[in-house]
This record gives sequence, C-alpha cells and structure tokens, in this order.
Amino acid sequence: SLIYASGGIPQPPGNSLLWVDQKGMEQPATDLRFPFGEVRLSPDGQRVTYATGGPELQVYVYDLSKGTNSRLTGEGWAFFSTWTPDGKRVLFSWGNSTTDSLFWQPYDGSSPKERLTTSEYGQRPGSWSSDGNTLAFVEEHLPDTGDDIALLDVRSGRVTPFLNSKYSEWYPEISPYGRWMAYSSDE
Repeated sequence: SLIYASGGIPQPPGNSLLWVDQKGMEQPATDLRFPFGEVRLSPDGQRVTYATGGPELQVYVYDLSKGTNSRLTGEGWAFFSTWTPDGKRVLFSWGNSTTDSLFWQPYDGSSPKERLTTSEYGQRPGSWSSDGNTLAFVEEHLPDTGDDIALLDVRSGRVTPFLNSKYSEWYPEISPYGRWMAYSSDE
C-alpha cells in the first residue's frame, strides 16, 4: 500500500517586512514578499539579516536602501543570525550533520564563513556586549541541563558557562552597559 499527498513539499509562506513606530503605526519596508524569519536590523538601520524556513534553512541579507536580497550562507543549514555591533559581519548557527556551531561572515559575502566555536552541543547566538568583545549564546545540553547560556570571549575564543540550571534558558540579551543579562526560562 502507498499513501501520499499530492502537491509536493509546501513552500514557506511569503511575508512582508514592516516598520512599526512606537504608536503601532505600520509602514512597509519593502514590497518583497519572502519567507522572512528571525529578522535582525543592522546597527546602521540599512540592512536586515534573516533566515528562511522550510526545506531551505539559510541566512540572507536584504539591503533596504538598494532593494537587493543576497543569500549569505551556502551548503548545510544556517539560522539564528545576528549582526556584530560594528555591522561588518553576520553571526549565525551553521551545521551540516548533527550539530550546529557559531560562525560569522562579512555581511557582503566578501570572504568565507569563519568558525568561532567548536562543541558537541548545538549553539545559537544571543547578543553582544556593547564593545563587541563578548557574545552571549545558548548551548543545548540536552537532556542534562537543557538549554544553557554561555559567554564567548571573541578575542581569545574562550567559552565560559554563564547560567547552567536544571531549567532551559534562552534569548540572552546583555544590557547596553554590560551590567545585566535578560533571558527567558521555562522555570
């Protein structure tokens, strides 16, 4: 017996990028409809980086002023992108087998991606310290302690655990002056 559904692999739905002001007023940022996900605005406000979903999990850079859309990543899968504080590079999770690690690449693709971490655990970027020297990220320590927050010193490559509890912690955001860390938890 064979059971099937006609129509092929469904493509992720296209959606739009919008500017939303503090009063909740919306204005289109572009006419492009694309499967935008995990959208992050560059520090200068001129570009966005985003990941697509569905069968193609890749990172793109969209230039808002030029209206150009460029695929940044290639083989494997890439997601959870974010900008470096100086806006010159995009950091993302990338993998091609069972584990994803942290990589970065110039936003214009002018040189290949560079690996920042090596781990047997999946990793997703969070946020940067204002000086761009420290990255807060999530590492999946399943099933032991769930998702935990760690810090990467970009200059030395040293990774330091920040919050490893019996609960899962996600979305670490370092405060502008580096004194606080906001995050989500399933505690």
